[in-house]
Amino acid sequence: MADECEGDSDRDGLSNPCDEDDDNDGILDDGDGSGKSGDKPCTGGELQACDDNCPFTPNPDQADADGDKRGDACDVTLFVDQRATGANSGTDWANAFTDLQDALEAAARFDVFVHGIWVAAGTYRPDRGSRDRSASFRLVPGLPVYGGFAGGEAKLGERRPSTNRTILSGDLASNDDGTFDPDKAADNCYHVVTSPPSSPDTGDTLLDGFVITGGWADAAGLDSRGGGVLCVSSNPTIIRCEFRMNFAEKAGGAIHCADYSNPTITSCSSL
Repeated sequence: MADECEGDSDRDGLSNPCDEDDDNDGILDDGDGSGKSGDKPCTGGELQACDDNCPFTPNPDQADADGDKRGDACDVTLFVDQRATGANSGTDWANAFTDLQDALEAAARFDVFVHGIWVAAGTYRPDRGSRDRSASFRLVPGLPVYGGFAGGEAKLGERRPSTNRTILSGDLASNDDGTFDPDKAADNCYHVVTSPPSSPDTGDTLLDGFVITGGWADAAGLDSRGGGVLCVSSNPTIIRCEFRMNFAEKAGGAIHCADYSNPTITSCSSL
C-alpha cells in the first residue's frame, strides 16, 4: 500500500502532506491550526497564527508588498516587450520576453509561482512567424494577463491601455492593411486568443487591456466560431479589451463561448 504521505519538497525526510513546514522557514503551512493550509495566509507583517503565504519557497519574513495574500517570494511577474534587447527571460522589463507566447508557455510550466504577465505596447502575433492558422494565444487557467504598459512601470496602476495600445493580431501575414477584406484575411489565424478548460479552484483567468484583431474563423467545427476569442469550458474575465475586425463563419466574430463557458466581459467594445 502506498504511503499516504508522498513527495518531499524540502528533502528533510518528511513527506509534504506530513510536513508542517514544507520550506523549513519557520512559518507553518497551517499556522492557524484550522486543519487547512492556505486558508489564512500571513500578510501585513503577521508571523503568528497564520499560514505560510509561499509554502514551498523559504520566506521567513512573509513579505507581501501588494497585500494579495501571496508572498513576494511566490509573486513572480513575467514581462513582455517586443522591443526588449536583454536576456529574453521575462524577469524584468530590460530582459522581457519579446514574444507573448514565450511568457504564456513559461507561466504554464511554472504556474504555481507566476502571479501575472505584463505586456508592453506593440503588436503580437501567435504564430512565431510560421503562418500556422491554428496558432492562438492560449491563456493559462487562473493567470491574469495585462496589456497597456509603456515598459518600465513598477506598479500595475501605472499602465495606460488607451495610450499604450497592446495589440494581439491574427493578421499573420501583416497584409490586412486595416481593412475587412476576405481575400487578405484568408491566411489569418482562426482564433487570436483561446481560453482553455478551467476548474473552479484555478482562480480567475483574466485578459485586461488589449486590442484583439484579425481573427478569421472560416473553417469547420470550432474553427468556424470565435475569431477574436474562443472559450471552451472556461470562465475568463475580459476587461477593457477592444475587438476589431474579427470574423466567424458560424458564430461569435468577437467572442464565442462553447461547452458551458461563462465569461465575464466588462468595459469592452467591438467594431
